[in-house]
Amino acid sequence: MTLVASFLLLAGPSQANSRIVDIAAASFDVVILRPCGLAALAVGAGLFLPATLLTAPNGRRAVEQAWNHFVTSPAESVLQRGLGDF
Repeated sequence: MTLVASFLLLAGPSQANSRIVDIAAASFDVVILRPCGLAALAVGAGLFLPATLLTAPNGRRAVEQAWNHFVTSPAESVLQRGLGDF
């Protein structure tokens, strides 16, 4: 903690503010958004089976759209998005 504070004091005011914002965004991402994204991924994976049963009569494209909506989008948000990028 002391090391971080001294590092921020050595940086210029605009750099320090930028780093504080980056740290706050990354912290918010790790503490709030990533766990919510993991929960959305788990729920989406669970809802994919009923969605498949409902969309299967419409063809393969409809099942792929359900997969993208329920599983791929939350997975990309949690696993591929950069830390602090909203």
